[in-house]
Amino acid sequence: MKKILPIISTTLILTSLTTQASNLLLEAGLHFGGDELASVGFAGGSSESIEAGGLISLSAGLVSEIDEGLKLRTTIGIKFDSITASNGDLDFTRYPVSAMLFKNGEVFNAGIGATYHLSPEFESTGFAGDFSVSFDNAFGFVAEVDYKLGEKAYVGLKATIIDYEIGSSKIDGNSFGVVIGTSF
Repeated sequence: MKKILPIISTTLILTSLTTQASNLLLEAGLHFGGDELASVGFAGGSSESIEAGGLISLSAGLVSEIDEGLKLRTTIGIKFDSITASNGDLDFTRYPVSAMLFKNGEVFNAGIGATYHLSPEFESTGFAGDFSVSFDNAFGFVAEVDYKLGEKAYVGLKATIIDYEIGSSKIDGNSFGVVIGTSF
């Protein structure tokens, strides 16, 4: 099953590339949730943490009209979180490939689909030591509700359900976020 789901996602993406009624899509998001991967305390008492579901996402892709009121949104991007200090850095990065089917309304769009996160990696340099932890590629699900800001722009709420695995260990990467996007 793990090998078939990415093939289905890839097929959906290739289908959107061959559809004539496609528009380029750009999207950015801010996400929260998942297991805490690291926490760092700073002089003065402040602290920062990296969660497996956070923090920033940037993606590009295509929006393809399948039928009246039904669109396929396919994207590839980067999702990352980091802590930067004067004596080192911590980073968690992955590259989501997603395909979502959207039902378009007059004011709202609602979509559901699949996501496949490539090369999830946690890296440390400096104060915590120099090391890297590579997780297995991960398959998950996404759902989104968008408020339309005109014909081609939107702001939305996105939920992602995904686990990152390394060996027999699982890390909860589930997240909830706010996204903004436009197509042209």
